[in-house]
Formats: sequence, C-alpha cells, structure tokens
Amino acid sequence: MAPLGSVVEYESLESLFSSSQNGERRLIGGRVKFTFSGCEVTVTVDGSVIVRSEPRSD
Repeated sequence: MAPLGSVVEYESLESLFSSSQNGERRLIGGRVKFTFSGCEVTVTVDGSVIVRSEPRSD
C-alpha cells in the first residue's frame, strides 16, 4: 500500500477546515470521507484520521 501522503494533498484537506479570510471556520463538525487501498478514510475537522477496512462486495 502506498503511503497516504503520496496520493492526498494535505494542504488541500487543511484548507477545507481552516478559517476563511474573515476568520470564521469554513466547516463546523465537518468531515471528508474517501476510499484508499480498499479502506474507508475519514478526516474530521479536529484533525482525526479514521481508517476502516471496507467489506468486500464479491
């Protein structure tokens, strides 16, 4: 499995959760979820990264 950092731009994820130009948070309680190497990856606004293996559909 390739390192997650080799396929995800951390700066892009960080910009989703960072403050906007007027200082307000862009997302409150937000999260981003995607699939990577057969796993479900969730990144939350507080910086948590949760990785769960997805059940096979075969």
